[in-house]
Amino acid sequence: MVNLSPTPSLLYFTSFLLFASNGGRFSSLIFPALCPELSQPLLLSTFFILANVSSMVSVPKLVHVYSTSSTAKKTQMFTVSVLMATATYVIAFVPALSSAPIQIGLRMLNQVSTSLVSTLGDSLTVKHGHKHGTEFGQARLFGAVSWALMSIVVGYVAEWTSSWAIATIPAAIVSAILTVLTGRAVILDAEEGESGVAYVKVDPDAPPENDETLTEDNITPSVAFCRLMATASNSSFLFGVFALATGMSIVESLSFEYFTNSLHAKPSLNGMTVLITVIFEIPLFHYAGTLENRVGFKTLQLGAMLAYSFRVIGYTLVPKAWMVLLLEPLHGVTYALGKTASISFVKKYCDGAVGQGVVNVIRGNIGPLLGLLLYGVIAQLFNEDAVYRGFGFLVLIASFAMKATSDANTTNPMEGRASKFRNIEKM
Repeated sequence: MVNLSPTPSLLYFTSFLLFASNGGRFSSLIFPALCPELSQPLLLSTFFILANVSSMVSVPKLVHVYSTSSTAKKTQMFTVSVLMATATYVIAFVPALSSAPIQIGLRMLNQVSTSLVSTLGDSLTVKHGHKHGTEFGQARLFGAVSWALMSIVVGYVAEWTSSWAIATIPAAIVSAILTVLTGRAVILDAEEGESGVAYVKVDPDAPPENDETLTEDNITPSVAFCRLMATASNSSFLFGVFALATGMSIVESLSFEYFTNSLHAKPSLNGMTVLITVIFEIPLFHYAGTLENRVGFKTLQLGAMLAYSFRVIGYTLVPKAWMVLLLEPLHGVTYALGKTASISFVKKYCDGAVGQGVVNVIRGNIGPLLGLLLYGVIAQLFNEDAVYRGFGFLVLIASFAMKATSDANTTNPMEGRASKFRNIEKM
């Protein structure tokens, strides 16, 4: 008998259909087509920067509200977020709303909504794992599959029809409905049997085998951040997360623009790059738990950073567009290992939606804020090749710095004098 109970795997599958149909990595092509002003590198980077700032400011607070709300309120917040994401994306295609300020405003609302859905998906997966033994990677790989499928569809339909609206809007509406249904079901399953009180004991100095898993959600983002930064070793890891997020921002938001304008790639080829990426993500996500147990999440983060550097520098060296497909497996390595590492880090030191939200802000907002700003300035002053080579070397240097700091703190007898937090009772 097939198990049809709600699972994070199903939620990831539907939510990544949503993210891909809301523009996904095609956004750097879609929005300049809707608003020609956004074709300028500096203005295009500003478009993405402001979207990230809105998410950075809003999502941690929204996650805190979500975490302290009733089950009914949680399902309402999730539903509104999904519908808001879809509505703001569809409205952007109205010709009368093609000015840059309106497009930027709509994108800011869309970014807040999709970031909240993504963060809640991660926290629900961890909670589901505590309850049912689900591993993050084995659930998350379903998101990679749907992301690839939708990207291929969008690329080919856009090429055949010459219309981004036809390629994305119907899919965005259908995926929104599916995401709402699956999200509500997973929330109800996660909340079933939850007790009203949970206690927390934080000791970041303790060896991994003695660490206590945190399960409480009702802390503030500032407290969660302090817990995650409790030791120098933790801080060095978060620095690596930040550095990689800075570089990843130009790939996630602007690589298709680079492939199209500099390498003359077609939409179908752009979509194919996502498929190649996901082919390598799937086994890495599936065996993520095994990899982490063998080498640790810090080594996974280091591998993600090295793969990133070699890939983006390679972009600037290939003579033909199709050759980027040879480099895209490294993107799968970067994303799967980096995502697994950050999830595991939070799970170890500050489990719950708020902790995941804090790291997601670093990965999805603060890092990209700097990355996109540097992209706009460097591309405007020099060219896009300089951007990709510069970020490749920047992340490479950061990986060595993270490794050196982490190694030094491993043998530092003074590490771990961090303050311990008292038990916190949920309201």
